[in-house]
Amino acid sequence: MEDDSMFVETVSDFPEYRSSSADKGEDCKSPKSEPSSQPEGMESEASGQPQPEEPSETVERPEAHVRESVETEMQIDSDESVHEPVTENATESNSNSPQPESTPSLPSTPEDIIKSLELLELQEKSEGEKLTPLLTTSKTKVQATESAIAATQGPNRKHQALCENLKIFRAREAEIIESLAFVKQTLEQQNVDPESDEYRRILLNHTSRLQHCETTIRNVQKEIEEEFQKATHREIEIRGQLEKEYAEFQELQEKERGICRNVQYYSFIASLLRLGPLGLDSLLFKLRYSGVDVVGEVNKNSSNAVQDHVMT
Repeated sequence: MEDDSMFVETVSDFPEYRSSSADKGEDCKSPKSEPSSQPEGMESEASGQPQPEEPSETVERPEAHVRESVETEMQIDSDESVHEPVTENATESNSNSPQPESTPSLPSTPEDIIKSLELLELQEKSEGEKLTPLLTTSKTKVQATESAIAATQGPNRKHQALCENLKIFRAREAEIIESLAFVKQTLEQQNVDPESDEYRRILLNHTSRLQHCETTIRNVQKEIEEEFQKATHREIEIRGQLEKEYAEFQELQEKERGICRNVQYYSFIASLLRLGPLGLDSLLFKLRYSGVDVVGEVNKNSSNAVQDHVMT
């Protein structure tokens, strides 16, 4: 018994033997074991003979190789699946992270402020130079339209000529009527039958002349009415055009006044900054000595300007 236990302890110290015995144990667990074709005596002899030592490297089985390759691929896939969301989350976090806003560079010295004001003044003057030709053109248009309206207010030559013609034709009509009445009276005194052909023949000339004159008078009256409507419509159009052009001219004038105010403002503020602290203090002292409180007036006008801005 002691020898057996020593043998067991000694054998357990060899890992090669453990691996081979484990494989044999797996084979023994199979449901059926193949019967040995050797006789019993040969088995005993074989057991009695010393077994050759197994090599230290175990022979890989196909099933184990396949299992290791599958496990390796699963491990690679799992690594990729773990690391990919991390990269996406990192990208999303970088995109969602607030970017630092670029703060505009502010002038740090009075000289920088003066240069900025001078630049603003130059920009306003440039806008004023662009506005000057527009103002000139707009003013010329307004003046031309006003002249056209003044012309419509005066006498219309065509209308006057038609009215003169109407007077002539009406006078001629009166003469024809008077002549026709005299002829009728003469025929009555001569006892000429009004139903006779001689009576009609004598009055035919006067009657045709009267009809022609009446037709001419109606045509002239129609022309006078058309000319009057045309002149009225033209005057309405010109007045509407004048209102539109005058509104544009006023808008340009308002822009010009705004530009002038801005130029004056920038120039004055730059001049105050050029005085410096001592120069400004001296100026305020002189004005205060003259009875002008500049600071009080500025504060009062500032509050009024804010109220006007809120109301507008």
